[in-house]
Amino acid sequence: PNILGAKLDIPLTIAIQNECDLEIIDMLVKAGAFLDEVDRNDQTALGYEVDSMPAEYVSLLLDAGANPNVLHGEDCRPLLVLAAGYEEPEMFELLMAQKNIDINMQGKKGNTALIMASWEGYEDRVCALLKAGADPDIVPDDDLTAMASAIENGHVGVAKVLMEAGVLLGGKINDGPILHYLIESKKHHDLFFVLVESEKLHLEEKN
Repeated sequence: PNILGAKLDIPLTIAIQNECDLEIIDMLVKAGAFLDEVDRNDQTALGYEVDSMPAEYVSLLLDAGANPNVLHGEDCRPLLVLAAGYEEPEMFELLMAQKNIDINMQGKKGNTALIMASWEGYEDRVCALLKAGADPDIVPDDDLTAMASAIENGHVGVAKVLMEAGVLLGGKINDGPILHYLIESKKHHDLFFVLVESEKLHLEEKN
């Protein structure tokens, strides 16, 4: 089941790309198909599954031992980062259940699953990631930390969860401190009040 073509076409990824029945995928896996082999698109079977296939396909590959810590696409984002931003929770939950999942794995631009979940406003996922040991202080290339991501998008609930976990106002928004952004922004004053009331803002902070 691992006969490769001239351009590294891999039977398992071919079957997945062609949306073959789960039974066929299962047969290839049981026959010893390479689970983590990268094809000509720099993609593994699990990478294709997480991006477009039903959760039962992902579950099958994970149960067979596929590596959940693979990078996806040209921007090299970890699968957990992708799943953290999906509207449906199944993929995220499947990956989080893996004992060997790298919670803090970063993509090419430095983003993590916690940053993605904070950006999208998924409080439950932020809680789950923090409980699993996600580092809220990781700063990606654009300086939008988990806290900065939540604040820029007006996700008050996520900001509160992060504050309750002891997260400080690290990172920048529009190349300036978060506090300055909150003061200048006309659409996030509610977050400013929340932060002041929680005593998370040190107004005496020097420039």
